[in-house]
Amino acid sequence: MRHAHAGVLWPDELQVLSADAPLLNLDWVKAFGTETQIAEFYDTQLAPWPDTSQAAFEAIGNAYADLPDAPAGDPHWYDDILYPCSTHKKGKGLGEHMSRAAQDYLRTYVRQLAEAAPCDPASKSAKVRGFAERLFEEGGPAVDQVAKLFGQTTARRLVLQHMYGVHLTN
Repeated sequence: MRHAHAGVLWPDELQVLSADAPLLNLDWVKAFGTETQIAEFYDTQLAPWPDTSQAAFEAIGNAYADLPDAPAGDPHWYDDILYPCSTHKKGKGLGEHMSRAAQDYLRTYVRQLAEAAPCDPASKSAKVRGFAERLFEEGGPAVDQVAKLFGQTTARRLVLQHMYGVHLTN
């Protein structure tokens, strides 16, 4: 089994790092009755992401435009590689609606992975690894929390290997 970027386990025949598609981080958190859903698409491709592929996710965002946007946070180093079709939603009592949105994002992403142009897995892995390592060097909300909870060594293994599929050598 392989862990893909969206938090879903994939069979080995779906080679995420051999498809030239963006990295998707799909987070859904419920705390104190408030739900937050983040669908972030990062430029980790070796070739440009087709406009038609991006438009499919913009259409999903438009279909769920009634979900309230989360307040904009502080700027992050990765904002320049974050595609505009990314969304951040936040509200109360939206579980079913957010669930349908998450399903639409995942269904479309998996379809695009299957249709994506093949690429060199080593080059793709290097680009994804560069992104993931920068999360440790320059910070990222989720990575910062994982490192705080588990320590740097375990956090690096969890994030690089299990979240982003980067093979680590000892």
